[in-house]
Amino acid sequence: MESKRWTWQRVVLVMLVALTIAGDGSLTRSALGANCGDNEQLFIRAENASGNPMYRLGTLSRIYPFNRNLDTDCPHSGGANGAYTLSTAHLSSGNGNCAQVEIGHQLLWKGSDVSSQDLSKKIFYVFTEQQTTCTGISDFWHQSAANIETNNDDIWRVSGVEQPGGGAQWHLSVNFVLGQGYVELAVYDTAWNSGIPNGETERFGEGTGLRDSQWNLQFKKTDGTWINWPHLGCSSHPNHFTSSPWRWDDTSTSSYEVAQSGGVWC
Repeated sequence: MESKRWTWQRVVLVMLVALTIAGDGSLTRSALGANCGDNEQLFIRAENASGNPMYRLGTLSRIYPFNRNLDTDCPHSGGANGAYTLSTAHLSSGNGNCAQVEIGHQLLWKGSDVSSQDLSKKIFYVFTEQQTTCTGISDFWHQSAANIETNNDDIWRVSGVEQPGGGAQWHLSVNFVLGQGYVELAVYDTAWNSGIPNGETERFGEGTGLRDSQWNLQFKKTDGTWINWPHLGCSSHPNHFTSSPWRWDDTSTSSYEVAQSGGVWC
């Protein structure tokens, strides 16, 4: 695991590029409280024609890294709760205990300076996570991602290998579409050997944006081939704010958008 992380850090050092990211069009802060520790999540899953979740051996998504608004009442300073937002390629066990593995990017304030929504005040991280129960995260790792290239949408992948004794080993990788191919960031072992492919979007802070665009959504079959999701459906939409303007729209059977206009609540 450590050798993989060192390889990733070397990639970060040699791939610094300029960040020119489109804004997310989110609303400015309301007159309500900051609610820095409250969040909203949106999970869009792969489904069959009957609307049932599909269980597969991996998931893949191209995700556009928007410069989403961050709540100016929730700076990151001294380890305090701060606003952040994220998008992931996510695979859940579907067994009701919240077991999951995921990989994606976060956007958060660099510190206490929240004088503008300019990207110079913020920082992108890539991260991986394994969760074993609804309250237990067994592994969380993140790394500053100065090499996110916004003109070439990043590809995030969870690829599983079934194990002879049962369960699966999950390889979490990212491809910044700059010619170097996939870089493996983490390997997780689980007792379950197939999961529900999801795209996830999340925000902390009521004034934080949830704008998202995920497409080229694919899952891995047991024979190792990758194919497009046949149908999309909303898996869950926990919202802990007074209200939310964010909706999702399936722009094709293997792509969706999250925005404040159009689409549907789920």
